[in-house]
Amino acid sequence: MEKILITIIIFLFSNVYLRAENNKEIDSLIRLAVSAQATEKAEIYNTICWKLRNFKPDQAIEFGTKALEYAKKTGQKEQIVKSYSFIGVCHRNLGNYTDAFDYYHFGLERALEYDIKDQVAYSYINLGNLYLYQEDYSKAEVNLKKALDVGEEIKDSTIMSYCYLNLGRVLLGKNQTIMAEEYLKRAVDIRRKTNQPINQIATVVKYLGDVATVNGDYEQALRYYLEADMDDSKLQDVDLKADIYEHISTLYFKKGNYDSALFYGNKSLAAAKHVGSKYRIKNAYDVIGQVFYELKDYKKASDNFKSELIYNDSVFNEQLTEKLFNIEYKAEQYKKQNEINLLTKEKNLQNIKIAALGIGVALILVIALLLLINNKKTKRTNHLLQTQKDEIEAKNVEISNNSKEIAAQRDKLERQNENLEKQRLTLIKQQKQITDSIAYAQRIQEALLPSNDSLKKYFSDSFVLYCPRDVVSGDFYWMYNDDTHFTLAVADCTGHGVPGAFMSMLGISALNEIVGRGNERRSEVVLEELRNMVKSQMHQNIQTFDTPRDGMDLALIIVDKQTNELEYSGANIPLIYIRGGEEFVLKPNRNPIGVYIKERPFTSQKLQLQKGDKIYMSSDGYASQFGGEQRMKLKLFGFRDMLLRYHHLPMAQQSDELKKAFYEWKGDSIQIDDILVVGMEV
Repeated sequence: MEKILITIIIFLFSNVYLRAENNKEIDSLIRLAVSAQATEKAEIYNTICWKLRNFKPDQAIEFGTKALEYAKKTGQKEQIVKSYSFIGVCHRNLGNYTDAFDYYHFGLERALEYDIKDQVAYSYINLGNLYLYQEDYSKAEVNLKKALDVGEEIKDSTIMSYCYLNLGRVLLGKNQTIMAEEYLKRAVDIRRKTNQPINQIATVVKYLGDVATVNGDYEQALRYYLEADMDDSKLQDVDLKADIYEHISTLYFKKGNYDSALFYGNKSLAAAKHVGSKYRIKNAYDVIGQVFYELKDYKKASDNFKSELIYNDSVFNEQLTEKLFNIEYKAEQYKKQNEINLLTKEKNLQNIKIAALGIGVALILVIALLLLINNKKTKRTNHLLQTQKDEIEAKNVEISNNSKEIAAQRDKLERQNENLEKQRLTLIKQQKQITDSIAYAQRIQEALLPSNDSLKKYFSDSFVLYCPRDVVSGDFYWMYNDDTHFTLAVADCTGHGVPGAFMSMLGISALNEIVGRGNERRSEVVLEELRNMVKSQMHQNIQTFDTPRDGMDLALIIVDKQTNELEYSGANIPLIYIRGGEEFVLKPNRNPIGVYIKERPFTSQKLQLQKGDKIYMSSDGYASQFGGEQRMKLKLFGFRDMLLRYHHLPMAQQSDELKKAFYEWKGDSIQIDDILVVGMEV
């Protein structure tokens, strides 16, 4: 244990030193960006994003988003493509694979549109890499070979080395280890000959270790992994370090060397937590848990396995909605195809009947012709006809008997139909009772919401776009107005329909208690008290493994009527405002109202309002809707683009345009969540 602690301290110290050196460079670039021309800002912010992607991916996303905004304003096509690509890589490092996929696709579309060949290749590489994480090797191979074709066309050795590396990973996933090793050796040869950074060489060496592991050559695999980590001070890719340490730990575990396995497992966990990769953290907890299990320390094994489950849920939960959507879409397509097949089958059967009828008519004509020509065979033919007549009469008797059976079956079916009709009428009655109950619940919920005109008591113009998915809603807005302050909350509760409506009742009641009767005027304190009340009412305890995780996201503003100063606090819901035609965002705390794995105190931000400011708060239902030609999510930046597009219109017209744009985007897709957007003009 002492050895492990010393190593972790050394690891953290070395990373602190590296961070200090990197921070100097990043700080210098940030200062440069502040004073740079608008046409230079996008490239500088993209550089900062790329340098931070493996150290602080959350922070890197912020700079990538700034780069994208300036690139769009100044029309810098290459920087637009790079921004999409870099932000996607950051999301991949965080384990947010759905968001990474979206950004990679946007980058590829723009690169193809602008005909920037090297960025087309990198976009295909990014998509191939993401399919690798999902173990969809066929799609990964298709994208990587497209990238390789472009790389060979423009003779770019860096692109070619990336393609060989990831094609090696594809073949490794298919257990084709001989070809996988050949591709990986091509990649490492190119990177060594072109003096590429040690991080990129170490990446390929690490995968050569994976090939050796699959082949069962653990000693060779260990040599490759240690070679990849040979110069720890120069290997600045902390995500790669976490991966290498986890593989070394697994090898020592298989060899029965549990001390070394635990030593490298903890190094992997420290590196993974440093970079914030949920996927790496999950893997590190898994190998550490297995070591403690073999050491018969079942308490520590259980703790690590529980942590693994929590991070496993965190990695894959966000993708669940999209997977369900794809399943529903495929099911609908399958149903339509079955209908087409059935129609084709019926048409073929009809053609067979017509052909059989034609053949029968032809046979009759042939028989008649033969009778006329062969009079000598008349008697024999008559005898044959009599025989056929007897057979036909026998068949008629059989058919008559069958008809009685058919009539009995018809009577039975009629009785069954009568029973089904009774059941249908009963179901209709029950459905009406349920529908009437939900409609009554809707009237109660709407009665608790403020009227649209209430907002105009302080703001000169406003709108509320409120579209529940299932009659009643898990989204709600709440308002309190007195002589000195104006308070407004916009919330998105867990779930929708009836469960979401129950949560909204709890939220409204709690806000009335805290603000309406408590007269609290500090936004961050309101959110803290609201979180405590929700946790208390829902009996939530983070220490309990199976505790309910229900709660809500919420944005709250309190406006001082004397100073015209707005104070904002947010739980996962941002505040967007437009001033002078430019869009700004006040970012929320990344904590919900309710129990959370890593709870942090809520903070507040202040904004001095100016006449003409447009302020918007929204649940995530609008931005999360699937639609468009690619059936993808609109996402937050798509929603913000719509606000910027319509902000010059009167508020009522903005609401109409947003609603129209939503239904055009959704098309024939189902609405997946409740929608609430509130807009106000100072």
